[in-house]
Formats: sequence, C-alpha cells, structure tokens
Amino acid sequence: MTTPRFKLPLLTSSQAQKEVTHNEAITKLECFIQPVALSRTQLPDEPQAGDLVIQNNQLAYFVNGAWEYSGAFEGFECWVKDEGVKLVFWRGKWSSIAQIEN
Repeated sequence: MTTPRFKLPLLTSSQAQKEVTHNEAITKLECFIQPVALSRTQLPDEPQAGDLVIQNNQLAYFVNGAWEYSGAFEGFECWVKDEGVKLVFWRGKWSSIAQIEN
C-alpha cells in the first residue's frame, strides 16, 4: 500500500524489515519536499545521490546508484536550477510560474 499523492510506501503490522520501507519513504520525501531539479533537459554525467531532474513529464531522482521515476500530480511545483525557473505541473505538462533574472 502507498499514500495516494506521493506514493510513499506504508508499513503493515506484520511486515518484516520495516526499516527498508521507512527508508524508501524518507528518501522520497527528501526528493519531493521543496524539490530542486538540476535540469529538465538532461541527466548529469556523474549523478550524485539525491539528484533530481525532470524527464518526459516525470521526476527522476538518483538513489542507491540508479534513477527512479515518479509521476507528478496536478499542482506539483519544482524549481529548475539550470534555468532559474519555478514550474508547476498542470494539465499534463510543466509550465513556468516564476523566473529569476541573473
């Protein structure tokens, strides 16, 4: 079972290795709470744990040596570092809602 919006894993009463499920949920929260994507055009050449990018309308975050993908939901906001822009996911696409001038 997962939560409806962020799809965080939920613990069950008789579940073994609860720490695995708990750690997965904490990792997803780390990614989704005030998210900062490196880019929405390319993956980094040498990704680091916790890196986040937007690819094909999905959020891709690097954890445990691999990229994991999660869909965005209506109203989800994300800062995109390389563009200096804040985006919102609305009607199936990412749209700019704020931009910082250098």
